[in-house]
Amino acid sequence: DGKYVVTASMGHTARIWEVFTGKELYALNGLTTTFDSESFSSDGKYMVMPSWDSAARIWEVSSGIELYTLKRHTSWVNSASFSKDGNYVVTVSNDSTARIWDVSIMVPYLANGFSQAFCIFSSTFFSSSFNLASVSRSI
Repeated sequence: DGKYVVTASMGHTARIWEVFTGKELYALNGLTTTFDSESFSSDGKYMVMPSWDSAARIWEVSSGIELYTLKRHTSWVNSASFSKDGNYVVTVSNDSTARIWDVSIMVPYLANGFSQAFCIFSSTFFSSSFNLASVSRSI
């Protein structure tokens, strides 16, 4: 919704900022890995951050609290994003897999069609919850 922005550093710190005021709302300290991107849910209540420890994490923006850790990849997670309706998260990894997570039950589904991918760099949902666009490098 454009109200917040997140900054992340190689020093295992991420910060949530209010765009309008420039005020730092939360410092997400004590992280054990590096985060280099984030994606907000369309209502702005949640954000998901992929990380180098083979997981992605969902945070509640209003409190700065980590709600879920999405673990099923075997290499670092390059990208994570919410579906337009906020019901799903897609994560893509250097392990050549894309997983679609049902946010209500935190169960991942393996997305098909990436058998020739060496590494998937990024993916996002189209208007439908199960139509994805991705960028990858082939073998």
